[in-house]
Amino acid sequence: MLLGLAGCQSPATQAPFASQPDPLDTAPPITSGLDANSLNQLLGAELAGQRGDYPSAADGYLAASRRFDDPELARRAVLAARYADNPALLERAAQRWQQLDDSATEPGIIRARLAVERGDWMTALEQRLAVETAGGTGNVTTLAEQSIDAGADLESLLSRLLEHVAQYPAQPGPRIAAALYEAALGNESDARRRLMAMEGEFPELAEVWLARSEIERDAGRLSASRQAAERGLAIAPDDSRLILSAAQTELAGGDIEAARLRIDDLVSRHANAPRLRLALASLYLDADSPEDARRLLLPLLDDTPVPDAAYALLGLAAEASGEIDNAILYYRQVPDGERYVSSRARAAQLLVEHDRSEEARQFLAVERLRHPRHAMTLLSFEIDLLDAQEHYAAADELLDGSIKARQKTLTGRGCRPPRRSARTGSARPCTEAERPCHPRQPRLGVFPHRGCRPGIAPAGSGLGTATGCRDRRTPHRGAVVTRAAG
Repeated sequence: MLLGLAGCQSPATQAPFASQPDPLDTAPPITSGLDANSLNQLLGAELAGQRGDYPSAADGYLAASRRFDDPELARRAVLAARYADNPALLERAAQRWQQLDDSATEPGIIRARLAVERGDWMTALEQRLAVETAGGTGNVTTLAEQSIDAGADLESLLSRLLEHVAQYPAQPGPRIAAALYEAALGNESDARRRLMAMEGEFPELAEVWLARSEIERDAGRLSASRQAAERGLAIAPDDSRLILSAAQTELAGGDIEAARLRIDDLVSRHANAPRLRLALASLYLDADSPEDARRLLLPLLDDTPVPDAAYALLGLAAEASGEIDNAILYYRQVPDGERYVSSRARAAQLLVEHDRSEEARQFLAVERLRHPRHAMTLLSFEIDLLDAQEHYAAADELLDGSIKARQKTLTGRGCRPPRRSARTGSARPCTEAERPCHPRQPRLGVFPHRGCRPGIAPAGSGLGTATGCRDRRTPHRGAVVTRAAG
């Protein structure tokens, strides 16, 4: 035993393989499977996702998917990219997922949505058609309606659809979308023939009758539109789109009572759908039925928060009923947001129309103090108000006073003080050379017309995309107002 212990304490002998070369030094690099770098990549992506760094997580999963060609990694990259609020990153991740799994429909839906957001309707259509071909629901008819509302190039979209229809005639969605495009391009007879042919092939498909009802109504054939809606409801009595289409046809024909029954049915089916109430109220206003619109809107005032569009539409309803003070009160309650400017403009215009110009000026002055970021637009409203009444001297005085109040700020931004006109002595705009760095140049608006529904979604759009009011524009004093209120 002592000898053994002594041996343990003696210097170590030479290892038998120490003089041999390391086999890993000449081993070929790992080109597939899990190596140290890819393991580090995957762990980094997982940890980044857990700490909320979603862009890094998406990049990590995306890189790993390129190495392993695994669609599950690409799917995880898409999931992380959704939280990253980065459309370009989401597009790359969805594209990679699509490359690795052509049977997956979700990446096509994502890419179509991103294409719609950037106004690329052809790419959106291609992606939706790919979803249809993969056996999913491409919602091509919804895309067709959106592109029609957006004023897209319908002829090229129709041409691509017809190519697809010729190749895949058994898919009803693209054929209905083609009929919608044909009708929008003025070829109602072609659209009608296409849908009539589908009625025999797809007798239980309510979407065919829905499209037929809408096309006939747009063509002014209300009886045919009503009959098509009824045929569709016989197939799908609970289809809210068909109920809405029938109500729109009744409103177009002036039958408010029949429309009211349809609309009340819709509201009862969708009790917690404020956007639906707003859209239906807008339909009532278009049909000159403000009391019905008010009936739908007043319950929304109990919501928290109250939809700002509710105040705007209540103002229109009060105005249509001749209740001017109530209309102004509602317009003034629209909170700061996308409808703020148009509501204040309409309130000021109402005051002017009822010979209360001084109240309108006081109202706009107070609003400029309460909402400085809208001061430029509100200033332009007041100047337009004075110009419309031919009070040019007062308009120049207001403009000059605003310019003097802003001179110090404008000088700091790099714009020289406004120069005076040699003819009138009033301020004139900087030239482009004199104004090198003004950060914002929004267009100046004047009072919107009575029928404007800023930001209210159409009733059939889900309810669909928001539509805005196209205000008239005036270049008079525009650049000077921008500098004065900037």
